Amino acid sequence: GREDVKPNSYFCSLVINACGFANSSPEESAESFAIATRILEMMWAPKGDPDMAPTSLTYGWFFQLCGRNLPGAPENEHWIERAFKECCNSGQLNVFVITRIRGAASDALFRRLFNGYMRQGAKADDPRQNHPANDLGQVDPSLLPVEWTRRARRCETDP
Repeated sequence: GREDVKPNSYFCSLVINACGFANSSPEESAESFAIATRILEMMWAPKGDPDMAPTSLTYGWFFQLCGRNLPGAPENEHWIERAFKECCNSGQLNVFVITRIRGAASDALFRRLFNGYMRQGAKADDPRQNHPANDLGQVDPSLLPVEWTRRARRCETDP
């Protein structure tokens, strides 16, 4: 093999995404979750290495994995909260990530993570009412701290 080839953020993100689709036994789902968390920790370790820094895509796929592989498990909630903090600290939060968190986190954890950033009382004829977070009150991206979103790629669903 080539010794000059190193893993990068894109490669690691693809592995995390693949782990989220290990539709198999509970044991295999737990193993794929463990692989994904080890990769995410590896990506967090080299602070300052832009080739290994997690992106919004990395975080979105990781949260999706959390919702698919270990829904409701205590370690799942721990990892959602930890990854959310890292995501915000690195400025990678966007609508894609928020919707994936909504699909993975318990209602209580989602409310705690986005406390103070929820849009309340949206009108029924608002087309954004189909947003997955609306049963709790939609997260209003305009209320989020700029430092949480400063490096995130915007996606079609961002306002």
